[in-house]
Amino acid sequence: MEQLKKTLFIFFIVLLVTGSVVGGFYLVKKYTSPQYPKTPIVQQLTVPGMVRDTEGKIPSAFPKGLIDQKNIANVIESYNVAKDKSGEQITFRYISNKDIFATATYFKKYLSSNGWRITGLSDKAKFSSITSIKGQNEKMFVTINEIDPIGIVVDVTYIK
Repeated sequence: MEQLKKTLFIFFIVLLVTGSVVGGFYLVKKYTSPQYPKTPIVQQLTVPGMVRDTEGKIPSAFPKGLIDQKNIANVIESYNVAKDKSGEQITFRYISNKDIFATATYFKKYLSSNGWRITGLSDKAKFSSITSIKGQNEKMFVTINEIDPIGIVVDVTYIK
């Protein structure tokens, strides 16, 4: 009788562990499959002077070559905000098909070789940010985030 209890206990533990492993694989497959949306839910804010670009293109007001089209896996959003007397703010958000390191390296190289002075830099495992200025009026803010299960989300804000 004691042997039967031990055998049933071991059988129960094996069954419990097997169920946990199978359930874990199911969840991983479910949330990493192609059917799972790749675009994050973006809270749509509206501020005075904001104009959304519904075509999903790189903003024409961005400096030439700032964003390489071949590095874009999916466009999330793009918008302009006209600022009173202080210019315009243009933001472009996309999912990159490159990793954080390659994306940050691309922007650092572009900014350094195109007359921008990098004034702030933060590199972490799943986050990178670059702040830069050019002349008196131009500012550039780049943030790169690894967001599971979406991918590498890049926000570029240009103020002129």
